[in-house]
Amino acid sequence: SGGCESMGYVFPMMMLFLWAVLAPRAGAHGGERFVRPARLSEHDTPTIETRFVNYTVLGRVFQGYAAYPKSSVGAVVPGLAIVHQWYGLGDNEMRRADEAAEHGYYAFAIDTYGIGRRATNNQEAGALAGESREDEAQLMEIAKAGVLQLRSFGGEGPAVDVIVATGYCYGGGVLLRLGREATAPVFGIATFHASFPDMSEWTNRDMKVQVHHGELDFAGDDGLFRVWAAFKNASVTTWESMYYSGANHGFSDTGNPAYDYEIATQSHNSMFSFFDTYLDIPGWRDTLLSGNADCDTTTDGGGGGPDDVVLVQTSTTTTKKKSNKNAKAAVVAVVVLAIALGLVLAACLGLLCKYSNADASGDVGGESTPRVGKKDAELVAFSAASSA
Repeated sequence: SGGCESMGYVFPMMMLFLWAVLAPRAGAHGGERFVRPARLSEHDTPTIETRFVNYTVLGRVFQGYAAYPKSSVGAVVPGLAIVHQWYGLGDNEMRRADEAAEHGYYAFAIDTYGIGRRATNNQEAGALAGESREDEAQLMEIAKAGVLQLRSFGGEGPAVDVIVATGYCYGGGVLLRLGREATAPVFGIATFHASFPDMSEWTNRDMKVQVHHGELDFAGDDGLFRVWAAFKNASVTTWESMYYSGANHGFSDTGNPAYDYEIATQSHNSMFSFFDTYLDIPGWRDTLLSGNADCDTTTDGGGGGPDDVVLVQTSTTTTKKKSNKNAKAAVVAVVVLAIALGLVLAACLGLLCKYSNADASGDVGGESTPRVGKKDAELVAFSAASSA
């Protein structure tokens, strides 16, 4: 029976092994790091120009990152302001600025913390973000000044006409506040896994807004629902939300473990398409096409600019990532199959132990040898003592 007792550990150990093998795959969406290629500006590229820009707001020095297409020097292009996530301006924002420049924008990743103030872990990031939000009026002044840098570069690169903006996590929340206040000259905004602020006082009817939200974002869907309600109550003319199944908070941030290349690519392509639809800058795409054959020019600018607002029915778009659902289904199927096989194996081990015990008790060759139990042994001992 000792062998059977040891076999009792086989099934739990087998299930522990299966969990160790399969669990990382089930949670890989938020646990594996994407090996990122170098940013465009880290190469000797002939298509874009990049530089760091120091600027002063409220007596403090901030440092942003600018990128623009070389082919558009002397032309008029749209500006794209980028607001960083809670760690501060870093590789993700600079990468997105490079990408926007390739797409034809004069991009500027702004800084809301101050030069040299960057987080290296979540605790530091939370402290920096919390400090910046303590005085919301001051934060809005800093964000607005960062956006306006796109109008103050003078002869450095192309001239900027219409300004749009995008923000990540903390930066998405900053942009929604900026849009709510309607004090910055921003024509449209796109947020990615934003930290949603109070939206009840939103009155900016003409802002073009696109919101990208992940199904598994720890912020939940309540904030997204409040955004919808705010836009509907304010009769915002053009807005849409994109909802990605299986996506965690940080899905578009190249520095986040939850980064998902496919969803990040899809969502940013959607953002450019959204902005391009409503930007009306004569000759913008022609200039870009003539000077940069490698740039994506599949979407033409159309619609109205800030002074020619095109009224579009309020829309809400839900996008499901089928590959994630299929992957989840496959993992579940494998786990169920493994459990079923484990149960069958356990049943077989149980039968094996039963017959093993039967053999040990003397049931061999069809003859049964009576076994002496504990109580019977005591009676035999008592009987022997009495007769003595």
